[in-house]
This record gives sequence, C-alpha cells and structure tokens, in this order.
Amino acid sequence: MKLGTIVIGSKPVSARFNLVFDNSPRPERAEFVEGDESLRSASEQLRGKDFPVRFPDVSSVKIVRRGLLSCGGTGCSFELLPIEK
Repeated sequence: MKLGTIVIGSKPVSARFNLVFDNSPRPERAEFVEGDESLRSASEQLRGKDFPVRFPDVSSVKIVRRGLLSCGGTGCSFELLPIEK
C-alpha cells in the first residue's frame, strides 16, 4: 500500500508497526515497535488509512496485524506481514 512521503530524506528507512483493527478497515491503534526513529510519528498517518482487512461478521472482534513501513526517495509504502504460526 502506497502512503506518499512521511519523512524527508535521501536514505531508505524502515520500521515495524502493530495495527489494531476493530470492525473497521482503519486501524484503531498503530503502535511503533522497532526501526528507524524518524518513522515513530507515522502512527497518526497509518491510523488515517484504509487497509485490506476483512472481518467475519458484525461482532466485537479485534484484529492485530504486524506491518513494515518502508520509506525511500520515491515515498513510503506499508506492507502487512504474514501471521506467524
């Protein structure tokens, strides 16, 4: 998923985030886990984006997904990581 520019800089940077979804394609929370500190403030921008998350029904289920935010000279992108066993 393309996000546009989040940080200004020439070197590539990346960080891992945990996203918490509550019956919405927009995350309720986006928590910085590890990575380049210049991306810590991207949590607010991630909460404003719609992600391809599907819920089984209209229950009160929350989904937690891990993702990798990568930024370079052409902008930033966010990749949802596979769920580990």
